[in-house]
Amino acid sequence: MLKLNKKGTRLEPAYTNKSRPRRGMWLMVLYVWLRSFPHLFWRRHRFVKQHMTPIETPYLLLSSHGCILDFKVLAKLFFPKTPGNVIALDAGVKRERPVAWTGSFLTRKFSNDPTIARNMLHVLRKQNRSMSLFPEARYTLDGRNQVIPDSLGKLAKLMGVPVVVLLNPGHHLVKPYWHPYRRKLRSESFLTQVLTREQVQTMSVDAINKAIHDAFQYDDYVWQKENNILIRDKHRAVGLENILYRCPICEKEHTMQSNHADISCLACGITHTLSETGDLIEHSTHTSRTVPDWYDKQKETLVQEIEAQTYHFEAEVDLYMLPNIKGFIPLGKAQFKHTTEALFFTYDDAGETRTVRRENQNQMAVHVAYKHHHGKDYLSYSVDGMTYFLGFDGPPGVVTKLSLAVEVFYQRAKRLKK
Repeated sequence: MLKLNKKGTRLEPAYTNKSRPRRGMWLMVLYVWLRSFPHLFWRRHRFVKQHMTPIETPYLLLSSHGCILDFKVLAKLFFPKTPGNVIALDAGVKRERPVAWTGSFLTRKFSNDPTIARNMLHVLRKQNRSMSLFPEARYTLDGRNQVIPDSLGKLAKLMGVPVVVLLNPGHHLVKPYWHPYRRKLRSESFLTQVLTREQVQTMSVDAINKAIHDAFQYDDYVWQKENNILIRDKHRAVGLENILYRCPICEKEHTMQSNHADISCLACGITHTLSETGDLIEHSTHTSRTVPDWYDKQKETLVQEIEAQTYHFEAEVDLYMLPNIKGFIPLGKAQFKHTTEALFFTYDDAGETRTVRRENQNQMAVHVAYKHHHGKDYLSYSVDGMTYFLGFDGPPGVVTKLSLAVEVFYQRAKRLKK
């Protein structure tokens, strides 16, 4: 649920992170560790370290984002110290003090906030603490690495410290973002020093960026097969229609429905069963597909739709704005459109029509949430220092297709610039 600021208005001052990050309070660090370690111990969590001896501290840690266990892994890794964590503003609503007590600081997702680099340098150089960052800025939807910004090379160069990548294979399988329940699976994390301090100082920004992108690759479904992990949860396919919105047989969209371990198309009646090994088995032909394969096929079809200039989406949405940590402010209904040029929506503000527009070439990705506030699916992004949450009625998978379209448009714009 969104935490609302019921007394707030559209004129609320926007959040600006002017204060420097604090060192973590030892009592809060201990509290976080006590809340984290039992969960990892129960899952027999272990670290697999590569090129970590020796390593200079502090360093810049880039972590994958599969589920909430990622935060617990960070607590275990750095205890009894605490790194400087970059936390999304929407996750810190009405929690500014606890966030500060953990030595972290807030920022908006997918925004060019200059205070991020300033605060990171303060943590690394003045406080001699390591920095942790989730470059994907959202949970993975299909168990694989999501798009990460090309500016990471420039950021690492500016920080001037060793770069470490933390991959948590299996965390998506423990609690898929589209799934309502947690599963009983073991957990492990791969910690790799990708670049030493000397390499960061001597290599070009492009070379650093390539090294980071090459190291930041994972696929939970491949990891599952390599480690013979079986998911025996009887409800393991529940919610899968949130990301697999297009039937591969009849090619109808938003007609999928899940039940226990099955996902079926309401249009053609074809059913797939999500097996214990992570494969989707079609009942009639016994054809085997994987979740990433199905997801990629949807993206390929969407690319064709965009290239043919036939893509267009519009809907009425519930609109909320997040100016600061006091909470979300409801702005009523809005008319949302996504075209080949931009994302934009219009809404009524005391009789005055306002329009907020974001060009496709400027939006790398968006955040989505399933069955969130009042059971609706949400899409979120920031424009001109303001974060907006848009709630959608209708069939499952709408926000997933929008998220994919945003990424396709951005990558297309990047190619055209070259």
